[in-house]
Amino acid sequence: MKETLKVYQRESNSPLNVELTGISYCDASYHIKRNNSRVTVIEYVLNGYGYVTKNGADIPVFADSIYLLPQGENQNYYSSADEPWEKIFINVCGTLPPVLIEEYGLKDKWLFEGSGMKDLFLKIAKISESMEHNEFEEAEVA
Repeated sequence: MKETLKVYQRESNSPLNVELTGISYCDASYHIKRNNSRVTVIEYVLNGYGYVTKNGADIPVFADSIYLLPQGENQNYYSSADEPWEKIFINVCGTLPPVLIEEYGLKDKWLFEGSGMKDLFLKIAKISESMEHNEFEEAEVA
């Protein structure tokens, strides 16, 4: 498995903190599990498929989909072994993400059709990659 990560400096008093962005090139071993997660996860699936556990069921998530996993909840997601995910992700935290999710009526909505959103997520990834080193710590996991 390979990931290109951008870890951002956290501002403790900010209502919105971008903690981590990157691209995951998953393999069969990719599995993320967080209990009472302190981050909200937004992921766009470029290729492949995997599963997100919601209400005890493993729901398949395919290419050109976006999933939103709010902070404060248990998060469990993993890539398929046959066609592993390739995805762009953004992890945010702070007091603002839960408020926005509630205000926009997304509390019970977590999976979205990503048609037309690929370019936006690619742009986010490109902006992240072009940031100066003093604004983040860069890491590559292979």
